[in-house]
Amino acid sequence: MISPDEKLKFQINNKTSLIRTTQFIDRDEPYEPFYEKEAWLTVLATDNGRPQMANVCSFKVTIEDVNDNKPVFDKVAYTESVPQDLPVGREVMRVSATDIDDGNNSVVRYSLSPKRPDDAVYFRIDREFGVIFLNKAIDV
Repeated sequence: MISPDEKLKFQINNKTSLIRTTQFIDRDEPYEPFYEKEAWLTVLATDNGRPQMANVCSFKVTIEDVNDNKPVFDKVAYTESVPQDLPVGREVMRVSATDIDDGNNSVVRYSLSPKRPDDAVYFRIDREFGVIFLNKAIDV
């Protein structure tokens, strides 16, 4: 059952009772026309008797999140100068990214991918917080 000003978002097969969506629903993007995290459905069932009998049932459908969004860094590029005498284990900088997915799909984990293999020994990153530390003394 839908009101006259509503678009049909679900359809029900009157033989199997299988309910399907009629359009893509994006739960992450509030600017999308079909953005929702839940929907209430009201189903009307009728029989072929004389007199015809009917009943109505309402239920909530929760739209679950899928991991369909990439993390986005708060800066396009990060640049930092590291003093040659910085002690090993000290923080060099922090990076930060967010993901608009929900729950575990929004958890961001960080890792370093150095351009040169030799650079990998100099820095390490905290996977959870994005803090980059000096891992080896800098040789000149």
